[in-house]
Amino acid sequence: ALEEHNLDLAKQVLKRIRDDVAGSTAKNGETTTSVRYCKLLALCLESEEQYDHAMKIYNDMLKENPSNSYAAKRKYCLLKTQIGQEKEARDLLNSYLEVNGMDVGAWVEMAKSCLNICDYKGAAYCYEEVVLTSPLDAN
Repeated sequence: ALEEHNLDLAKQVLKRIRDDVAGSTAKNGETTTSVRYCKLLALCLESEEQYDHAMKIYNDMLKENPSNSYAAKRKYCLLKTQIGQEKEARDLLNSYLEVNGMDVGAWVEMAKSCLNICDYKGAAYCYEEVVLTSPLDAN
């Protein structure tokens, strides 16, 4: 629904998922929130340009699980698209790569970011990491 920009359908699906699984009760009696539901909710918020709310969800997901690469990448995407947040986006991507050095897509994204600010040495380093990480990939 989101890919087709059908926000009404996306909201209906999200409501149904919320009713089915989001507020399920754990064995200890506490209410839990489905990670999938949180992902879908944040994507819906992004599509409605409610970036601060989506960012809060991603931050909460990262607090709960610091190795959540999905939340880290979405957070980077949000920062990257906002004017004036480019440095924060690069810093976040750099932090992500320190932990996830085998993520070829992230290295390519960092190389593009370096090229955007004319940091050719940094871009070359990133592309070296791409080749070292995935030497047989022709892309």
